[in-house]
Amino acid sequence: MENLVQEILTQFKTTTWVEWFGTITGALCVYLAAKESIWNWPIAILSVSTYIYIFFIAQLYGDTFLQVYFLATCIYGWYYWTYGKSKNTKVNRHVSSLKTKEWLIIAVLQIVLFLVVGYYLDTKTDTD
Repeated sequence: MENLVQEILTQFKTTTWVEWFGTITGALCVYLAAKESIWNWPIAILSVSTYIYIFFIAQLYGDTFLQVYFLATCIYGWYYWTYGKSKNTKVNRHVSSLKTKEWLIIAVLQIVLFLVVGYYLDTKTDTD
């Protein structure tokens, strides 16, 4: 048990301030999303931008690509939350569920992206 505690303390000591910033802002954006707060979006942008940097430096390009996608969804989410679909409709800003057709579209897109990005990363980059 003492060995485990020492290992945990060592991990805490070796974690950089950039990694702590990403972790703390990531946890905060999840909390704010659950509370349906618009502040979720700028905090999420800070978090994913931090992870883009961390993963790129570590040559984890697949994770970097995923964070870029998250960044785009955060920008879109913040815009959509602020301005909505149009000026004539009331925007539903509550957390909601996807329909079966939407789940299927996302599943197919994920499989295609997985294959394309996986092939590219494996054959064209020095990713770890």
